[in-house]
Amino acid sequence: NDPYSKKLGDALKSDNEREKNAAQYALSVLAGKLGDSQEALDLYHRILKSDAGLLVKKKALTAVAIIASQRSEPIVEPLLRNTYLSQDAACYFSQLALKYLQKNDFKTAKKLLISSAKGARQRYMTEQVLTKMKELGQAVDVNTLATQIGFINSWWVAGPFPNANDRGEKTSYFPEKGIDFSQTQKFDGLIARWQKVRPDNLWGIVPLADLYGRKQEVAYAFARLNMPREMDAVFKIGSNDGVVCWLNGKKVHENFASRILTIDEYVVPVHLEKGINRILLKVPNKGANWEVCLRFADQRGAPLNLSGKIN
Repeated sequence: NDPYSKKLGDALKSDNEREKNAAQYALSVLAGKLGDSQEALDLYHRILKSDAGLLVKKKALTAVAIIASQRSEPIVEPLLRNTYLSQDAACYFSQLALKYLQKNDFKTAKKLLISSAKGARQRYMTEQVLTKMKELGQAVDVNTLATQIGFINSWWVAGPFPNANDRGEKTSYFPEKGIDFSQTQKFDGLIARWQKVRPDNLWGIVPLADLYGRKQEVAYAFARLNMPREMDAVFKIGSNDGVVCWLNGKKVHENFASRILTIDEYVVPVHLEKGINRILLKVPNKGANWEVCLRFADQRGAPLNLSGKIN
């Protein structure tokens, strides 16, 4: 009720963007001075529901994750679909899951783990929850959960193919010319062939380095999605290093940058047909680690359940 609070409230409603942004930042500073109190949490919630800038919202989400109150759940949940805030939102759900594990409330902890995994673009926090659940005798079936949160976790993988001097990136090997699981090809010191791979992790990450070594080579991954209806959707792709993606024979994404895998790094709009849809990934490696994953989501970015759809 003091005059400063009134001025802050007026500034938050201002039509002047600079004035409003300054007020939102001031609100976050004020919340920080209130520690982990309910008053602070109310202020952070107000920031998250506002049109505050990205940095201010990230700061608020970090604080909300530290406080780890269930009151924040309905406010943070929509942010799991925000490309720029999903990781911060996922951290909140991971922290809350760990809190419930301390109470031996495994049912709630698993529900929160699923929410975290829907938005996490890094593995660390989610892996902490999985490790803790295993220590408490509550191991999660990660293969089943992976499909429920949109990851393809059953692939036909072909390789290894040569990639000396990155020439394999632009070379069309036999998987690009037609899928025949009996096909093999010999190169100097290499024999490329198909094999069935079911990644044993929550993100459906294909461990190509475990299959072929940490070498400068190329591999392919092929899967089929059986869709009950035609729909527009997105593929969320993460790879180490580059990746090319074809859907039903049409190239929908290509990037040959050298990088570590970040879950959901590239969001690719796609159109799926009713019935069988064929997905082919090409993953050239420049050396060191080598892996790839693909998540299926709706147009808003929310993961779709793939149970029974991976053919």
